[in-house]
Amino acid sequence: MKSIFIHFKQGLIALILLTSCDNFLDLDTPNTQLVSTEVFEDKKTTDAALLNIYASLRDSGLLTGNNSGMTYLLGLYTDELDLYSINLLGQKEFYGHTLSTRNELVLTSWNTSYNQIYRLNALIEGVEKSTLLENQYKQTVLAEAYTMRGMLHMYLTQLFGEIPYITTTDYLQNKLVHKTPEKEIYERIEQDYLVAEELFLKGTKNTSKTRLNLTSLKTLIAKYYAQTKQWEKAKQHANDVIQTAGVTLEQDLSKEFLKESKSILWHFSPHLATGNSLEADVFMLNALPPAFVSLKPTFVNSFEKGDQRKEIWIKKLNNNQGTWYQPYKYKAPNASSTVNVENSVVLRLAELYLIRAEANFQLSNFRETENDLNLIRKRANLPMLSNLSQHDLEQAILDEYKHELFTEYGHRFFDLKRWNRLNELQNSIPTWKPFMEKLPLPEKEILLNNNLKPQNDGY
Repeated sequence: MKSIFIHFKQGLIALILLTSCDNFLDLDTPNTQLVSTEVFEDKKTTDAALLNIYASLRDSGLLTGNNSGMTYLLGLYTDELDLYSINLLGQKEFYGHTLSTRNELVLTSWNTSYNQIYRLNALIEGVEKSTLLENQYKQTVLAEAYTMRGMLHMYLTQLFGEIPYITTTDYLQNKLVHKTPEKEIYERIEQDYLVAEELFLKGTKNTSKTRLNLTSLKTLIAKYYAQTKQWEKAKQHANDVIQTAGVTLEQDLSKEFLKESKSILWHFSPHLATGNSLEADVFMLNALPPAFVSLKPTFVNSFEKGDQRKEIWIKKLNNNQGTWYQPYKYKAPNASSTVNVENSVVLRLAELYLIRAEANFQLSNFRETENDLNLIRKRANLPMLSNLSQHDLEQAILDEYKHELFTEYGHRFFDLKRWNRLNELQNSIPTWKPFMEKLPLPEKEILLNNNLKPQNDGY
């Protein structure tokens, strides 16, 4: 497997040539003889370069909805999913908590993420140097790129701990890159997000939910401040998003993941105009017993009686061999699709109510915490919470995260980790060990670059 540096070089070629432009972009592929500076002197080719990165995020790496993304892998790693396939060897290591430093899915996640980061850096450098692009347009493109760069580094450090924070395309710097201390990583993430916020405010207004904009950026900033326990700032940014015009909590749970949902803040455009989400394909139970995965019965049984999320977002199937449960947030598989009705939803409004509830809890505003939880519970047709003890209120927050955001980008793992409660997985997963809060650094990367040592504890 190639080093980060070699993947960076491939990323530049892919960025310039745009060989994987998707149909939904509705853009012509630029001439393969274009040099990098020429790509960013034209709005059409700049758009193609940026949208190609969005397509890469959708189709590969951490955010993809297929069986190599965080949704699938961290669902197996925590207490959401059961694995049935004996052929998915990399996924089997996540499920059995036997992750090795040679796990190909870990290596692919690492290299794909850094490839995407390199392409973002190339785009940032090219657009900033461009003399022909209109200024407001440049600022919007740069804002999207800075947002994605901060977001990818944030997911990487939550998974691996100390990682390299890459902000350049200089191969001399990148080929022997060092790990960045976590404190500095988070400072750089905040810097990227704040730069993006300023650029969005100055740039061309973008309200498309298939592109990052000021609202989705503020969502990521709220997540960042919750992760770094800056509760007043987390509450402020969650408030800003909740109060955004045109965004409201979808009351009909059956419409939450449809592309017209009022709750969506950011979702991916499909590969084809008639396509839908990758999640619908990988979670569909086409035969029983399941060939790949289904929800753990213990997870399904953790819902309160009458919770409409269980009724609408989980599909129960059975035969004479047993009963299984399919994640059913997405209901339109691509194989039988003739029209685009739903896309992979990356950010949605319900999470902001939960972030605000968590922030208020940490600020000892317990009644405000209950109010936000009750807004989420009301649409799930659950009884309202009132005058809970501090202990019970903390558990209620975690339960709402668990039941609202299951099988969505590893939320269960990240939420438990933020609350320092990952080790509670030992209650249902005997193979869980405390060091598993971090994934192993890929051995092949360390062999190519000793500056990535030491390996994470336990591996």
